[in-house]
Amino acid sequence: MAWRKPRNPLGWCLLGLAVAGAFSEDGSLYAIAGYRVRHGTLPLGWVAVLAQPGWAIAIVLIGLTVLIFPDGALPSARLRWVLWLYLAMGLVWMGSAYVITVDAILRHNIRVDSGGNLLALNNGAASPS
Repeated sequence: MAWRKPRNPLGWCLLGLAVAGAFSEDGSLYAIAGYRVRHGTLPLGWVAVLAQPGWAIAIVLIGLTVLIFPDGALPSARLRWVLWLYLAMGLVWMGSAYVITVDAILRHNIRVDSGGNLLALNNGAASPS
């Protein structure tokens, strides 16, 4: 869709969704190999940890795709404020996931669970556990 109709944002959202999901999954698998199996000795393990929160990008793109479905435009001009509110909240949420990830990388406190998820994202300062 992005190739045949490059001006349609729906195709770019779907393409970005696929790429973000693939990076997240590959990052998770490499993080498992690098930090659970090899205990941080694989090269560029921090890149895998940085790619792993791509799930946040994918989730925001899913919502954006639903908002602009089926023709790449909002169904009503009155929904424009919903789009901007959603994008603002999504960017803050994605940004916070990446800030926590970069902080864990810089502090050399990279611990991943058996699914490849960074434990700092699961048990942040605001977490009750």
